Amino acid sequence: VIVTVLVLTIVGTPWAIRQVVRYQFVAHVTVLEDRSGADALRRSSELMRGRWWRTAATVVVLNGTLVIVSVAVAVVALAISGGLPLWVFSGLLSLSVAVLAPFVAIVMTLLYGNAVAESEADAEAETGSNDPLGDQSGDLVNV
Repeated sequence: VIVTVLVLTIVGTPWAIRQVVRYQFVAHVTVLEDRSGADALRRSSELMRGRWWRTAATVVVLNGTLVIVSVAVAVVALAISGGLPLWVFSGLLSLSVAVLAPFVAIVMTLLYGNAVAESEADAEAETGSNDPLGDQSGDLVNV
């Protein structure tokens, strides 16, 4: 609702884009962290801190690739058989999206995991090491 209202005002379009990118991990947070509603929105926005441009670029590249490949499949299908019924053409387009969409979801899940790992590392760095001996190298034996 927030994004729709912002886009409808035309002036709010930059803020709508900002919000869409900030909310990219809402589904991941909801499923993997078992959060709901406003808490998932808050957590997704929290994970975006310092990662907004990387996430925005990744989303644009992934979805752009999905659209370009799907349209290319449709154009090739049209070029090969000009008398193709509309339902076959539509089915090919849908099939190409259905084949590629899981790969987009996988990359977005990896991006979410990276954001969580970096967020936890940042939080750990702020509070200090969890190692009671003070060994920051991670080695079991110091030689």
